[in-house]
Amino acid sequence: RESINREIDLLMLKFTLIFRVRDGMPLAASVDSNYGGQQANLDAFKIQARDISKELGSHPPPRLLTVDTGDDCFHILTSGGADPDSSVSFLTLCEQKSPSALAFSFLEDLANEFQNLYGGEVKSCQRPYQFIKFDTFLQKTKKLYMDSRSHRNLVKRDARQPITRKPLHLLVPKYKKKEPPPSPVNYKFIAIMVAAGLAFIVCIYLLTTLLS
Repeated sequence: RESINREIDLLMLKFTLIFRVRDGMPLAASVDSNYGGQQANLDAFKIQARDISKELGSHPPPRLLTVDTGDDCFHILTSGGADPDSSVSFLTLCEQKSPSALAFSFLEDLANEFQNLYGGEVKSCQRPYQFIKFDTFLQKTKKLYMDSRSHRNLVKRDARQPITRKPLHLLVPKYKKKEPPPSPVNYKFIAIMVAAGLAFIVCIYLLTTLLS
């Protein structure tokens, strides 16, 4: 029981984004108020989340997807039924060591409530962050999941579901690490080595001639 509590303590929902899959339009978002002085890092993760949302529009995502970025990862749950124009993805940023089952349970709760409230409006939504009022439920649910003493968290951490995992650079090509350029050919060095080799051969030939 003690080890379970230690693992639950590691769940930190740093950033959450809800977006329409069709075009990546952000519908609602929330940031951990305790993220502190790491604003530059958080801004970089927001850009990555935006790039992921745009990429998923051209490649239908699996229902559960984890995108690895190093020490952190994005967990993404997609819902919306048969109509692809109404599909919505729920994304949250966590540390790699956070229990993924708990993160996806958090996203599942968000998805159920969001679809109940706004599911019928997603397709016709014209304005980014049109459902920003959803942040009230989002913050309340986040507090529940970040509470290591919650009995529901001890139960949900053991959920087993098939999850697709991808590194960020395979999902979004712009993050692919560039191969270092080949070292330039040093033609001067090659010419010196060839000349030295020829001089050595000539010396051996002359020495052989003199001794014969």
